[in-house]
Amino acid sequence: MLHKILLAAQENGEANRPVRLIPADVESPAPNLKIRLMNDDRQIYPAENFIIPETLSKHTKQVLINGAASTITFNNELQAGDELMVAAVQGLDSTKYFILDRVNQWE
Repeated sequence: MLHKILLAAQENGEANRPVRLIPADVESPAPNLKIRLMNDDRQIYPAENFIIPETLSKHTKQVLINGAASTITFNNELQAGDELMVAAVQGLDSTKYFILDRVNQWE
């Protein structure tokens, strides 16, 4: 994923297009993941429009616990209502959206 972000940033810099940070929220979870940008119901997009980091998905990792190998499954999938920060990079042929992370609002 880092390679994709760096490549998009390089393309962006060469084309003199800014990267925009956009607040977003999860409208519906996987398997039909939909994400709304800027709290605007006219800007709801399916998962295909986004690059989602592994840390925000269900994934497994091999770990050592007291010297013994073990597999841990992380169930960290995006859920309806999750608030996100998204980076929008205007490419040569389309805009790519990178989900940076969940965000919390301090009250």
